[in-house]
Amino acid sequence: MERIRTARVADAPGIARVHLTSWRETYAHLLSAAFLDDQDPVEREAMWRRALARDPGRVHVAWSFT
Repeated sequence: MERIRTARVADAPGIARVHLTSWRETYAHLLSAAFLDDQDPVEREAMWRRALARDPGRVHVAWSFT
């Protein structure tokens, strides 16, 4: 079963991980490896924490479970 819900501040680590991984994979042929490797997961998580606290309801997360 799949579910979708409004993201919470507690979801920031997972959202940041997916965001950073997708950036690295999507832009690998456009941006330098050094630039992509230099992206800080801690900063990305902090960015998502701020965004989710500032504008609740704008981001949704999906997950699967059985």
